[in-house]
Amino acid sequence: IGFERLFKRNKQLSEKFYSGLNDIPNVRILSPEEENCRSSIITFNIEGNDYRDVAGKLSDRRIRVRVVAEAGLEGIRASFHIYNNEKEVDFVLNSIREIAES
Repeated sequence: IGFERLFKRNKQLSEKFYSGLNDIPNVRILSPEEENCRSSIITFNIEGNDYRDVAGKLSDRRIRVRVVAEAGLEGIRASFHIYNNEKEVDFVLNSIREIAES
């Protein structure tokens, strides 16, 4: 499918995720605000929640994320690739919203 199409699709999914995170109260996005500085990996946390607990709750929903403790970041990293789709992005966002509201 080619690198350009791959990059474009990954970026499209990650930007949908980034935008959706902005709409969830108590979510703090740790990735750069400037779109041209972001990749298909978005890092965030939920204020008032231990990042490891949030990652565990996402894992319970079969959502694979990575915790990032280095340099005191205490974030959760979600990445998107060609095998993901927009419904999956929505599922992750809805799951994060439910965790943030509980």
